[in-house]
Amino acid sequence: MDLKQNTLRSATSSTDQMEGYSLKPNVIDRWLEEKKKTREWLAHKLKIPPSEFDTKLQKGEVFDKEQLWRLIKIMLAQKAFEAIYFPTKKQRAKVWWEVFGKYKGKEELNE
Repeated sequence: MDLKQNTLRSATSSTDQMEGYSLKPNVIDRWLEEKKKTREWLAHKLKIPPSEFDTKLQKGEVFDKEQLWRLIKIMLAQKAFEAIYFPTKKQRAKVWWEVFGKYKGKEELNE
């Protein structure tokens, strides 16, 4: 496999694997409090019923790709990144690098 194909494969692998991730309820709630918004408001923006939104948050169920893209647009990329639960620190660091293109220190990854 040549370098060009390998780079393309690497760049698209993260987005292809992003079928869904769960969210950190405490980060979401802090952000909502800062913005003086409610969970119902955010559920409406994500186009899901408030009861389903609460269930997904509390039980750690995954949000689909479309809902995550909406969340990123609403919260802006960096804040949304902090709200998304990644299964491993390695995956979190990889996605950070691919999205923001700079190293995120160990102390910031552990937040």
